[in-house]
Amino acid sequence: MRFLLCLPLLVGYDRLVGITHVDDIPLDAPDDVPCFVDMFDGEQLDARWALYNDTNTNLVVRQQGALEFHYAEGAPHMSYNNITAVEAHDMGQGYLMAEMVAPPTLHRETGMKLALSQTEFFSFGLRFDIAASPVPRLVARQGADFIFNRPYDPVADRWLRIRFEDVWVTYETSPDATTWTGETVMVNLSSQAASVVFDAYVPVNATVADPANVARWDNISLRASDCAR
Repeated sequence: MRFLLCLPLLVGYDRLVGITHVDDIPLDAPDDVPCFVDMFDGEQLDARWALYNDTNTNLVVRQQGALEFHYAEGAPHMSYNNITAVEAHDMGQGYLMAEMVAPPTLHRETGMKLALSQTEFFSFGLRFDIAASPVPRLVARQGADFIFNRPYDPVADRWLRIRFEDVWVTYETSPDATTWTGETVMVNLSSQAASVVFDAYVPVNATVADPANVARWDNISLRASDCAR
């Protein structure tokens, strides 16, 4: 059972007015057991993932104790690669969570996504909005709509989670996967199953002078309405 730190007069009022709240549900709570977990041990991707492009030399996907996206030196803009979970899930109740072990550098982007279609998705990740900025920004989106776009804190934002509850979706961050803060918005989540995607991208402002870089994700877990109990 979930409890907020303070109970509003009207159930859901905190979400309607956008109050940031703390959710400190333990990861091993009986009603919060994930049905998909990957700690990326070994050197081969689990069979539950499909690799988008295994011949892309500008943006290589590897598993070496973490999910790694290797951006080549001077990688051309619009280079893209991803892994997508083979099985889609009903996200009416549940979450997608992962640890951002190492962020990308300038002109490099990476994110996690729950996609209903090409235009309907919930994404959370890092990007650079200004070519001269040395600091990535943490960006949450629902399709074309930006939920927030703010400077990334590698300590406070080490863990990212997209959590669904009835008609609400919350984009949350945590330094330790225990205490979470975030922003909640109302959604019209269809009954269509969502695909889990982790991707990497080289944006249009990339240059031939950009150095090689590696972005790393780890400890991915998914909880969904259709998880086996």
